[in-house]
Amino acid sequence: MDPVIPTTIAAVAALAHQTQPLIKEGAKLIDRLLGEPFKIAGEMISDEMYYWRICRAATVGGKAAILLREQNVDPKQLPPGFLLPFIESASTAESADIENLFASLLASAVSDDMFQHPVFRHAISQINADEARILEYLSTGGDIQVYAIVDNKSWCNELYYNEYPGIALDRSVIYTENLRRLRLADASHLRPSVGPRPHFITEEVAKQGEIFVAEIELSAMGKKLGAIAVKASILRNPPKQDAPVAPPFVVQG
Repeated sequence: MDPVIPTTIAAVAALAHQTQPLIKEGAKLIDRLLGEPFKIAGEMISDEMYYWRICRAATVGGKAAILLREQNVDPKQLPPGFLLPFIESASTAESADIENLFASLLASAVSDDMFQHPVFRHAISQINADEARILEYLSTGGDIQVYAIVDNKSWCNELYYNEYPGIALDRSVIYTENLRRLRLADASHLRPSVGPRPHFITEEVAKQGEIFVAEIELSAMGKKLGAIAVKASILRNPPKQDAPVAPPFVVQG
């Protein structure tokens, strides 16, 4: 007899994760936000990668349910034009921090339809866990500075100094540039640096011109995404979940 293939996200969660209430709750929330069961082709569930993505999306939904309860907000049906692309993006979250950010965006989209705009989903899809924490850091008063060597009012060398703990200087260059590329943050208040030469600027580099300094500040869009990151911080220690395992069924040809 051919095995029964689940055709909804809730059925997948119930069959494959009997002991993971977060995924089950997320599946139920997604169905409620969509207004009907989220249907999945049985053939696709037999694909281990797609199965993993469905479980990831349900986990994001479960975390969003936690945030909605914390905020005393009742779930409501969301437009499929927002929710379906959101599920697709959230299913590829590469870390718990990005899961949390997607969950916070989903909870925010229930409260305020402004957060249903695709720009928020696209931005989260293009940052990593460290960059998410930088957004949170800047949103809570953290300070990140960029130093530049200016010769005759032209930039001849640019260096970054990141005061956010735990991020190496070479990575902060990439992270800050990415946030600037996405127009989530930018350098402002450029001025001559006073005081001792920063330790990461060598004497040889300093001889190229005058040292200037600026602050990295969030844009209007960055502040909104940063607020989402701050709300997501309460999910930093969620209930422990086992990693998704291979689906316990095979589609027969």
